[in-house]
Amino acid sequence: MVKKLILLLLVVISVSLRYDGTSLAMAMTTTVSKSGTSSSSTAASILSNKKVVVVGGGPVGLYFAALLLQSDPSVKIEILEKETKSSSSKNAFGLGVGPRMKHRLQDVPGLYEKAISVSSTVGGGLNIPLVSRFDLVENMRNFLLEHYNDSCCRVTLGEGCASANFDTKTITTDKGREIQYDLLLGADGVNSQIRRFLTTDNNNNMGEQHYTENVYWKALQLPKQTTIEKESFLPIQHPSITGGRVLPKAPEGHFVLLYWKGEQHDRDNNPIGI
Repeated sequence: MVKKLILLLLVVISVSLRYDGTSLAMAMTTTVSKSGTSSSSTAASILSNKKVVVVGGGPVGLYFAALLLQSDPSVKIEILEKETKSSSSKNAFGLGVGPRMKHRLQDVPGLYEKAISVSSTVGGGLNIPLVSRFDLVENMRNFLLEHYNDSCCRVTLGEGCASANFDTKTITTDKGREIQYDLLLGADGVNSQIRRFLTTDNNNNMGEQHYTENVYWKALQLPKQTTIEKESFLPIQHPSITGGRVLPKAPEGHFVLLYWKGEQHDRDNNPIGI
């Protein structure tokens, strides 16, 4: 369990980890290296009865909360999500839950089944559940609310992080509320506020690296298709796009997913010629 938590901490957008002056990640790594095995009790001993604030209520933040609470239900977690439930839209874009993601979700009993409870299946020999981000987040959030009461895990919608003080271990929300934390997890996406605070704080001496190139994408829901199989995974080729697919959409229907580079789009941000 400890190794899984460490791996998760390494892949999220950014993490501020300070525990009595010692890096929590270092403490967890040291514990694992000494014993040679992972232990949920080790994770529990580090964060038992501590306050954890997760900025970002997307799949990563929700999964982290579920995994941590499974290892130690005494942890007090508050998840801040700047978007409200009503402002979320059921966009056409779907996330494929492949073997690796399935394995991770199954680390928490019942979470995988809940996450894909509203999904379609990609055919073409892949047989991968395809879930819209809206449904995935909604189902994972409901899983937490069904298994943990508000005093153990609180999900606050419509409230984001406005500032963070890493010395006093305090964040201030955009509603003016101050929250003390023992562990702060930044899982607030590509435009992460927590990452920005970390990289602009002169005391941290942290830089920022980029590994992806600029690529545009668009997902378009199609009208009812009578000639396309339900589990379609049809490729789309056109000189104006890098690639594309026709994919199934839950609970029914299809959508088109297109990728293209910046120089290939027009003033309306559509691929030229399509």
